[in-house]
Amino acid sequence: MNRYELKRYRDDDLEFLFNLLKSSMIEYYKTTFGYWNDEEELRYLKESLSKSKYEIIYVENLQIGCLALQESQNSIFLEEIQLLPSMQNKGLGSKIIKDLIERAIVENKEIHLEVLKSNTRAFKLYKRYGFSKIGENETHFKLTYTIAPKGTTSNSE
Repeated sequence: MNRYELKRYRDDDLEFLFNLLKSSMIEYYKTTFGYWNDEEELRYLKESLSKSKYEIIYVENLQIGCLALQESQNSIFLEEIQLLPSMQNKGLGSKIIKDLIERAIVENKEIHLEVLKSNTRAFKLYKRYGFSKIGENETHFKLTYTIAPKGTTSNSE
């Protein structure tokens, strides 16, 4: 199950992405914000598509998730990693996070992200892979993975 392929987002992927967002995040949004609004979330998704590099995650030629990154010279901002609910808890999310960390180490970049406080499973996953909580706001924890200088150990909190 750990084999996956990333393909650049295309305009005809919008419906899949919206359905993915809704199926994987609606309960967290309702817990955090008290509601879900299709039009508002579609508008937000379209704005995000213009700012971040979205890739569709495929397993055996089937769309099963997405990965969205914003990159700079020194860092990677993990905007989204989402998997269809039927594909969660199978090790694939862990594999994608590990691959991103390996890439960040090779490129000597930090990884930053925000995770909804209500999404405790994702928060625990990031902590397990060495992300440190560096802050929070009303709805999100802010996490970072810092590449340790050679000869030292990585993140711990």
